[in-house]
Amino acid sequence: MPSDIVTIAEFLPNEKAKVYFYKSLFESEGIYCIAVGELDAPTIGNIQLQVAARDAERARELLAEEAREI
Repeated sequence: MPSDIVTIAEFLPNEKAKVYFYKSLFESEGIYCIAVGELDAPTIGNIQLQVAARDAERARELLAEEAREI
């Protein structure tokens, strides 16, 4: 992962299903994505999805497209 990463979305600990969904969506589009925060254990802090800065615009577009679908 490049050193120029940006947080593209932040989710509450009880929204882990959304984290997995968006991570999978990004990766299916060729966007490498990491989740920062505890996914497999109870956590207090929020979970952040991060992508390379060069992929941020496309990742934001995907988030917006999915938000319109809901």
